Amino acid sequence: MKLRYATLITLSVIISMIDEPLIVAQTVPKPIQTNLLRSHHLSGEFSQTLTRENAQNKQKELAVTPSTDLPLLTGQVWQLEQIQYSDDTRLVPGKSENYTIEFLENGQLAIRADCNRVRGSYTNNSEKVLSIELGASTRAACPPGSLENRYLQGLNEAVIYFFKDGHLYLDLKADTGTIKFSVANPTTLTGTIWQLQQIEHNNGTLLVPGSPKKYTIEFLENGQLAIRADCNRVTGKYTQDNNSLSIELGASTLAACFPFSLENEYLQALKNAAIYSFKDGQLHINLGTDAGMIKFAPASSES
Repeated sequence: MKLRYATLITLSVIISMIDEPLIVAQTVPKPIQTNLLRSHHLSGEFSQTLTRENAQNKQKELAVTPSTDLPLLTGQVWQLEQIQYSDDTRLVPGKSENYTIEFLENGQLAIRADCNRVRGSYTNNSEKVLSIELGASTRAACPPGSLENRYLQGLNEAVIYFFKDGHLYLDLKADTGTIKFSVANPTTLTGTIWQLQQIEHNNGTLLVPGSPKKYTIEFLENGQLAIRADCNRVTGKYTQDNNSLSIELGASTLAACFPFSLENEYLQALKNAAIYSFKDGQLHINLGTDAGMIKFAPASSES
């Protein structure tokens, strides 16, 4: 039995390497997922207000113990909860979703600062020392009361990061304050490009795409759909009532996808959509007659 499990795990690794879907039967144990955190090392000199010893002492003070259960900087969009300054000034955004930051795996940043979008880069290391450099930005005039400038200034002064109770905290240089973020979990169908994670049928069959970015769906505000099904693009429309969902597919390109494509299974599952819900930032679509479930995650800005 142990040999069978090891063989299946090895097979799944080989399949994922050749960018083909993984089809798992009911008797196969759930795969073990391991999150990998890429460390980026700072170059150049640190500010005089922060030394390596300061960072270590701050980490001990906050009782931040390394753990595989901690969130990662990458892999999610963080939205602003508050900026707390050392003089007791506290800034709270009217709409947290208007102030976000995404740490990409390649060291780049995707930032929303109210009405503007900002690019940037970052470096971090194993001691949770962080450096943020802001880049190009759109130039829209945000409304009065916007926290755009204070938010960007705070990001530019970040020197240490840590996690507590699922939140991300950025300490500012010279202990002038702390920025608090929470994970931005989508709560609506629209406004997000959803990327397929798996299709699970009630007979135990599990379909996992080798390249999730090739299987996406976007629910547009006008009731239309923009779908990618492997090598083809598909239009469609949808209706929703509370958590009930109905999907009707429309015109499609007619390219011939490679063998082992999940194109047909994916589109068939979408046509059978019945109920949707959100869990841990993911979109779950239950199929009609309790036939199974499709799981989606928000597509990364890199996708």
